[in-house]
Amino acid sequence: MSSPAPFHLLKLPTVVLSDVLDHLKISDICILRATSRKIKFVLKQSIERAKKRQSEDERWLSLSITARQYYLESECEVIFCRNLTDCEDISLYKGRDVNRVLETILDFLEHLKINKNLDITVLYYLEGDIQSIVELIARKTIKVNHLKFTGEGISKQLFRGLLESKANNLRVCVQRPHAIELSDIDDDLIDLMMCSSFVTLGRININSLHLNLLLKKWKENSHLEYFLAQMESHLDKSIILEGTNSRQQSQDDRFHRFENYEYLTCNKGTVSELTILPDSFRLSVPP
Repeated sequence: MSSPAPFHLLKLPTVVLSDVLDHLKISDICILRATSRKIKFVLKQSIERAKKRQSEDERWLSLSITARQYYLESECEVIFCRNLTDCEDISLYKGRDVNRVLETILDFLEHLKINKNLDITVLYYLEGDIQSIVELIARKTIKVNHLKFTGEGISKQLFRGLLESKANNLRVCVQRPHAIELSDIDDDLIDLMMCSSFVTLGRININSLHLNLLLKKWKENSHLEYFLAQMESHLDKSIILEGTNSRQQSQDDRFHRFENYEYLTCNKGTVSELTILPDSFRLSVPP
């Protein structure tokens, strides 16, 4: 059985085309706009009309960005998932034009005013291109629910950019141990960590002094509910807890077997569990 002939949308008369587009959801129009710059221009008015007459009925959307390098050629793919239960993945763009990637991301994040998950996976890719994507999110102050970065390594500049996105749930994991050397002028990075509710850092080495600063800032005022840093550098528990007035849990209220590492601290009435091991630091606010 032969496949059906392609439907040339742009060959429809203007009035008919407008009527067809008026029956599409905003996300469907965004998907069409991602196919080419010509389509994007033609559908400019359609998406504005759609935003006025309807609200998207989905409550969960995801944009996944995967950047890889095969041999000497880099490739980036943007995948849109409309529904978590159906796992309907739609490839919006696949190629080496980082500007197309930026345009596609911006179009979706600007027009779909609902929860957004952005998953960035980077393997052997030019960091400058990924930096452009992260800077776009921060510059446009786009609210991102979930932001995940996975890569071989990471520079301080890119690490700062990820924090500046102020994603509600931020995960940064690198494949090789990486030290983020924070000086006195980089204390604002700790402030940026306080802007997320959940932060997970894998193989990002942060020293004990800055973890002490993080804990003190959390005690002052913070929305941070969970912070986990797993590293390969040795942590000094006494330095981390200095001046925090944290107390060790009693034998009766210990939840874990690491008796010497369980502490409680308080943030304006909010009690947290604090676990410090030689190679990891975890702050968790019980539900």
